[in-house]
Amino acid sequence: MILEIYPENILKEALLPVEKWKPYPVWEERKRWEKIPEIYKNYYIKKAEKNSGFEWIPVRATKFMEFAKIGNRVECQKIIFKRREVLSDFVIAECLEGKGRFLNQIIDGIWAICEESTWCIPAHLGRINNWRYKELPDIDETCIDIFGSETASLLSWTKYFLENKLNEISPFIVKRIEYEIKKRFLNPLLKRNDFWWMGFSGNKILSNWNPWINSNWLISALIIEKSNRKRLESILKCVRSVDNYLNQYPEDGGCDEGPFYWNVSPGKLFIFLEILRSATENKIDIFEHPKIKEMGKFIYRVHIYKNYFVNFADSPGIVRPSPIVIFGYGKRIKDTKMQELGSYLFGINSGKISGKLNENSLTSILLLFFNFPEIQKKYSPPLIHNFWFKNIQVMIAREKEKSWRGLFLAAKGGHNEERHNHNDVGSFLIYNDGKPVIVDPGVGEYIARTFSPERYSIWTMQSSYHNLLPSVDGIGQMAGRKFKAKKVKCEKGENSIKLVMDISSAYPPEANIKRWERKIEFVYHKGIEIKDTYELVKKPRKILLPLITPCRVDIKNPDKIIFKPRIMKSGRSSGSLILKVDGKFKIRKERIYLEDPRLKMVWGDYLTRVLFLIENPEISGTLMFNFYKPEK
Repeated sequence: MILEIYPENILKEALLPVEKWKPYPVWEERKRWEKIPEIYKNYYIKKAEKNSGFEWIPVRATKFMEFAKIGNRVECQKIIFKRREVLSDFVIAECLEGKGRFLNQIIDGIWAICEESTWCIPAHLGRINNWRYKELPDIDETCIDIFGSETASLLSWTKYFLENKLNEISPFIVKRIEYEIKKRFLNPLLKRNDFWWMGFSGNKILSNWNPWINSNWLISALIIEKSNRKRLESILKCVRSVDNYLNQYPEDGGCDEGPFYWNVSPGKLFIFLEILRSATENKIDIFEHPKIKEMGKFIYRVHIYKNYFVNFADSPGIVRPSPIVIFGYGKRIKDTKMQELGSYLFGINSGKISGKLNENSLTSILLLFFNFPEIQKKYSPPLIHNFWFKNIQVMIAREKEKSWRGLFLAAKGGHNEERHNHNDVGSFLIYNDGKPVIVDPGVGEYIARTFSPERYSIWTMQSSYHNLLPSVDGIGQMAGRKFKAKKVKCEKGENSIKLVMDISSAYPPEANIKRWERKIEFVYHKGIEIKDTYELVKKPRKILLPLITPCRVDIKNPDKIIFKPRIMKSGRSSGSLILKVDGKFKIRKERIYLEDPRLKMVWGDYLTRVLFLIENPEISGTLMFNFYKPEK
């Protein structure tokens, strides 16, 4: 896409030489650093002071080996990520203060990271070897993953800002940075085409790895590569790789990885395009392209309220995407709603109050400091009325535009080979007054099984833990592209929105489902109706349909189930709802006690699974579920 609009010769002419690309002030340019608001200076300087005695603890081999041996990736990653966070904070604090106080810690951090055997986290070693996990990195193999690319970018920016100050202390510090980035990152990327995420090997399912790594590749090449020829070769190649990602992205901008991964998929694409725009004096700019605009708008279209987003796929119920990326993306595509969401999230997540930024990369912090300071304006979230993502088959709707009051519905068709897929064709979620009632559990901490052939042994990935997805004699949906919704249609009316689909194809033949038509209709200011009409090949022993909720549930009256508010975590409450059912169900409930810290952070100690059982059902029939707000 990019090279179709701007062919290679135009890009080559537009690219600034290394000595002329100056996107930000270096350490010596004190006046521009002194203009940064005091709230950020105070926050980062205090944070650096707090870490003044930080010990650069090495990653022990036995700790690294824990992932391959027992599937635990968290403990090793804590050490790896903390090192980079602390180095980034020291660099920011030193540039803001300009006194040289933090240079020794910066040097120790640079050296410690350069001494690491690999910049690839343990869980990603298998991505270069057909998912055969290795206990330790193989010195004969080059591993480039998303977090290794972040390391290259962080060290590149460190060189960019502090090169002269570091050279005053020793000429071998910057030399080491350049050596390691070229050896581990830039040279292999230029030489090889077989990294799966590049898209040069026929891989049609390119995920967040592509724009994430390519954005860091672009930054590193611009800063580190002194040869204009090799610099241009690197930049052209990563642009071609990003084009592979863009060419297979759906036209409606739908991110089937979910809003959590939007932040590092289209969100990282924004970083890539912003840096490319800067490095060509704004001459290479594709933000006006319709697909680029749609990819950005996704994030506010799936926003529910506060930090709640529609969390299909590997997305937790609470998501905190980068406010500055959202705001900056919105400004570039001239979309006020996107800017409103970015500013709103910046405000509610304390950026305006404490100076603490919800950003996980130095690159996005720099965007706030020097590119988009106007994010601090106060806005309300856009809270759009409804939207239908035709390509990924996701429908969202709320009762009234710009209001969190009332019911909110999201429902999906799709297929079961989406990126970060859960077997969830036909599932839905419901919020009331901005609070969760019928939910998708989301995803727990990643373990070895998460990205392995055993992925669907994890309960959060299974259809039997997604809302009202039937199991017939214990058989649920299967993973794979062919397991999908068919005859999908979304109809919008003046007072309602309706999604109709047949989900029978999401099941294997042994489920004996001939047809399972699901109609999900939201009549605004009245309620939400789920109507299932099914036809089976033969009479089964039982059909079981689940609902997942964080609420307290009263099932004493089987004709009128009451979902009551419950405090989940940090004072957050679930919502309330009433459900009327029409069918010969035996209804019971069970608690799903949560031990996973990622799930507990959102839902508290437990979720409740309400089960609707039909014993000896007819070979065909109709089931009705009506959700509506309780009277106040």
